[in-house]
Amino acid sequence: MFKRLRHYLMVGEEYYRQSDPEIWRQSALRILTLSGFCLVGWVGIHSGWQAFSEGLYHIPVIVFCFYSLLAWILLGFRGNSRSGARLFIFVIYLAALCILLFIRIPEVARMGVVFLYMAPLTIRVYFGVRAAIWAMGCNFIPFFIIATKYEFPNIFGVDMTLEDSHLYISSLIFLFFNFCVPLSAFRVYRSLEENALRREQDYEKMRQMKIMYEDIFQNYSSALIQCDRKGRIQRVNREAEILFDGQKYCGISVYGLLDFQRDIRIPLCPGDSCKARFKPSAGDWIEMVAEVVDARQDNLLYALRDVTELKRMMHQLQEVQEQAVFLRGHDHLTGLYNQESFCEAVMQQYGARRVHYLCIRIAHLRYINHKYGNTFGDGVLCHVAAVLRASAAQGSMVYGRLRGSLFIIASESHGDVDFLRRQLPKTITLKEKKIFVEYCFGLAVARGKNAQKGIQRVEMVIQQQNLEDLPVYHEGLVEKQILRRDMEIHLRAAISDHELTTFIQPKVNSLGEIVGGEALVRWLTDRPYASPAQFIPLAEDSGLIYQIDLQVMEDTAILIKNINTCREKPLTISVNLSTLHFLKPGIADHISLVVQRHGIRSEWLQIELTETCLMSAGEVALAELAKLKKNGHSIAMDDFGVGYSSLKLLAELPITTLKLDRSFVSGLPDNPRQTILTQTILTMGRELGFEVVAEGVETRQQLEYLRGKGCDLFQGFFFYRPMPADDFVSLCR
Repeated sequence: MFKRLRHYLMVGEEYYRQSDPEIWRQSALRILTLSGFCLVGWVGIHSGWQAFSEGLYHIPVIVFCFYSLLAWILLGFRGNSRSGARLFIFVIYLAALCILLFIRIPEVARMGVVFLYMAPLTIRVYFGVRAAIWAMGCNFIPFFIIATKYEFPNIFGVDMTLEDSHLYISSLIFLFFNFCVPLSAFRVYRSLEENALRREQDYEKMRQMKIMYEDIFQNYSSALIQCDRKGRIQRVNREAEILFDGQKYCGISVYGLLDFQRDIRIPLCPGDSCKARFKPSAGDWIEMVAEVVDARQDNLLYALRDVTELKRMMHQLQEVQEQAVFLRGHDHLTGLYNQESFCEAVMQQYGARRVHYLCIRIAHLRYINHKYGNTFGDGVLCHVAAVLRASAAQGSMVYGRLRGSLFIIASESHGDVDFLRRQLPKTITLKEKKIFVEYCFGLAVARGKNAQKGIQRVEMVIQQQNLEDLPVYHEGLVEKQILRRDMEIHLRAAISDHELTTFIQPKVNSLGEIVGGEALVRWLTDRPYASPAQFIPLAEDSGLIYQIDLQVMEDTAILIKNINTCREKPLTISVNLSTLHFLKPGIADHISLVVQRHGIRSEWLQIELTETCLMSAGEVALAELAKLKKNGHSIAMDDFGVGYSSLKLLAELPITTLKLDRSFVSGLPDNPRQTILTQTILTMGRELGFEVVAEGVETRQQLEYLRGKGCDLFQGFFFYRPMPADDFVSLCR
C-alpha cells in the first residue's frame, strides 16, 4: 500500500533524479490535493454533520461538491498537471468566495480571503511569472475588502453560518497552510535540490571536459587555428606556434596570414579542406592543407598539416617514376629506344609499309672492355649512339639499342641505310686514347607492323659475323626456329624425367647471417640451351611454366620443413611464380594445400612476382593476392624499378617486400644516376614499411653502400651462389 502511494505521489529517488519538470509539478499537485483532501476532511465531515443536525441541508451538499472536485483532481488529471492546477485554483477561489459571501459573521467571512493568497504561488509553478503577477494584482480586491471591513449583502439568500464557523475556518487555514502547502513545497524543493546537484555535477563534467579539450587542443598533432566567422584568429595551439615561428597572431585575420587557394569565407562544413601557404619571416613558402575540424555558428577550427616535405618527396618520386618510365622504354646507357619501345615507334610511324631494318654491332667490344675497361667501352657505345642520333635526325628513321653492342635502325629508304653506314666513325678518341672500330651489319625487310619479325630476321643475319659487308635476311635463317622447337621438346622431356632441380640462393642480413633464400630452377643437362635465361622464357610461351613452378613449390615446402624443424629461428624461402598463375582463380588455394600437406607455416613460404605482373594485376589476380596475404604469406615484388610502378597501386597492393633489381645495384656506388635512384627507392620502401632486398650484390663496395643506406637484406654472388637444396640444408644447420 505504501509503495503504491509513493508511486502515485511520485516520491522516491527514481522520481527525484528525473529532470522533466512535469514530474515534480504533477507530484506537488497530487501531494497538495491529497493532503488537503485527508487533513481537512474531518473539518468538512464535522461541519456537515452539525449543519445536517440543525436542518441546514445545503451545507453538506456544498461540502460534498468541494470534495468531489478535489477527488476529480486526484483521479481525473493524472497526465496533465496544468489542467489539474486550473481546477485546483478554481476550487481555491470558489471556497474563498463561498466563505466570504455565505458566512454571516464578518470576521470569520473575511478569513476566507486568506486562501486567495495561495493562488499566485500555485499559478507561478504551473503557468509562469506573468500569470502569477496577474493573480497577485487581482488579490488587491479581497485585500481591499478586508482592509475596509466591507460586508457583502446576502444576494442569494444562502446562509452557511454555524455555531462553530470560526473554529472550522481557522482549522481549515491552519491545516492547509501548515501541512498541505509545506508538504507540496517540500516536494518541489527536493526536486530543485536534485536539479541543483545535477547542474553542479554537469558543470564539473563540463569543466573537466573543457580541461581535456584544452589539453587535446594544445597537444594535437597538427597545428590548430580557432577563428571567428570574420576570420579573426582567437587562439592557436603549440604546433601552430611552432609553425608560425613562435607567434600566436591572435586578432589577425587568417585570410591575410595564410594564402588560401580557394575562398574559405563561404559556409564550410567539417571535413572540407583546401590548400594554403604560409610565408615565414625567413625561409621559403610552407605548403599546407587547411581542413575544417569544427564549424559552429560563431567559430571555425582549422587543422593545418605541413605538406612541404611530402610535396618534395612526391615531386622526387614523380621524377623517379618518370625516369623509371623513361628507362622502361629506353636504354639507360645510351638513351636510345630499347627493343620494346623501338617496335612500338616503328609500328606507329610506318604501319603496314615496308621497312628496312639495319642492325649494327660493334665488333670486338669485349676486347675493348678488357683492354681499356668497361667505362671506356661504355663511352664507345655512347659515342656511336650519338652519331646514330645525329644522323637519324636528318631523316625519318627510328633507332634503338637492342642489347650489348647491337643497335637497330628502321627506315623506308635503302639510301638511309647506306648513309648511316658512311657516317659511322672508323676511329674514336676517348680520354686521349684513339682506337679503331669495326662494325658488323645485317639487313632485313619487313612490314612496320611486324617490327618484331624484322628484328628477329636481322638478328639472324648479324650472326654471320661479316665485317663491313651488308648481309641480307633470307629464308634459310629460319633454322633458328627449328632449334627453338627442339629446345621445347627437350624441355618437356626434362620435366617428365625430373631433370629440373631446385637450387637455393641464400639471403643474408646486414650482419651476414642467413635469414632465408630464393628457390631457383636449374636444368642439369649438357645441352647448350640449359640456361634459365633461355628455357624460362620458352616455358612461359609454351605454358610449361605451370608444371615447373608447382614442382619448385613442392620441393621448397619439403626443404622448409627439413630446415625449420631443427632451427630456433626459422628461415623464409621465396618462390617465383609466373604471371600466368594469376590469370584465373585457384593458385592461392593450391598453395594453401601445399602448406597443409607438408605441415609448414604460411609465413615461412614467400611468394615472389615480377613488378610488371603486380602492376598489371586484374581483379582475379588482386583477389588471389589478397587471399595469400590473408593466409599468412608475405608477397615480394621482384625486379622492382625496371617496370612501371604506379605509386598509388604500390601503396594499395598487399606486398610486404621490394626486391631491388640487380640493374640498380650493378653500377653502385660509382654511377650517379643509379645511386640517386637506389637511395630514393630505399627511402620510399622504408617510409612505406616495406622490407627491401638488394639482388645482384657482387662487390664489397656495393654491400657497404647498400648497408649504409638502410637496406634490409642482400642476395648475390658476393655472399653465395645458387646451390643445390641439400647443400643449403647443410649450410643452414
